[in-house]
Amino acid sequence: MDYRALAIRLRTENAVNELKAALTHKSFYAKEEETRGNSRYVFAGMFAFKGTVADVLSRYVPGAGTQLQHTLGNLFKNEQLEKIFAVYRLREFIRYGVEFEVNKHRHIFVYGLLGYLHTHADEEAQLAFIRRNFILPNMHLFMTSAQRNDLAAQCGMLAGIFFGERVKIERSRCTDNKWTTTVSVRKIVLASETSVSYRYSRNKALKNALIKLSEHFQTADEKQAGYAERKQRMDTITQQKLDATKAEKQAVYEKKQAEKAELRKQKREQRTQKALLAR
Repeated sequence: MDYRALAIRLRTENAVNELKAALTHKSFYAKEEETRGNSRYVFAGMFAFKGTVADVLSRYVPGAGTQLQHTLGNLFKNEQLEKIFAVYRLREFIRYGVEFEVNKHRHIFVYGLLGYLHTHADEEAQLAFIRRNFILPNMHLFMTSAQRNDLAAQCGMLAGIFFGERVKIERSRCTDNKWTTTVSVRKIVLASETSVSYRYSRNKALKNALIKLSEHFQTADEKQAGYAERKQRMDTITQQKLDATKAEKQAVYEKKQAEKAELRKQKREQRTQKALLAR
């Protein structure tokens, strides 16, 4: 259980001990120490961090308030939280009492993790986590009621979250009577498509722009200050862990081989002794 490697992955390497606390259920402690559990982090995850996600939705996702509320509820369904539990391999880090049914309460530890992020991660790290774990995997949840606006709405949402403004969609008529649709943000052309059909050129341009924005999100962390250093440290820790595991396995193997050699030696000596006694 390398909490430091996980903390580096979350960009919170200065709060390793608190990460351990956030993933420890009160049942892990003795009865008189139950107040040491992660309940405060769980509360922060369920309400404060969830509020941060709600703020992102309110700023960039189209739709009525009831639609946004429904989307927020879907984002925090247990099956969504359990995906985060699996992605970050939390089973390797969580601590709980022997009678605690962890398989029924995986979401509790995820909320503890979210509360930890709300408390110890900076705004950009939290936004990166939201993009990676709530927005990109759940694009199908952000559809609007008008089907023809779905692609535009999704492009606008992603551009808003990442660039702070929505995409600009421009169309122009070419000399050969074809239509060209260009999708851009901050004067950066995301996609441009030409067709005899304006609708086709628009949909194709928006689809390509959405793909480019998604790829931009996925590689965004690499452009953040300190990414290379964080990655190097995490890779070093991971390699050290692998080397230690390999060395441990090698030691176990050599011990077993030595035991087998000793057993063979004893059997040879016993056979030799029996042969001598038989003469």
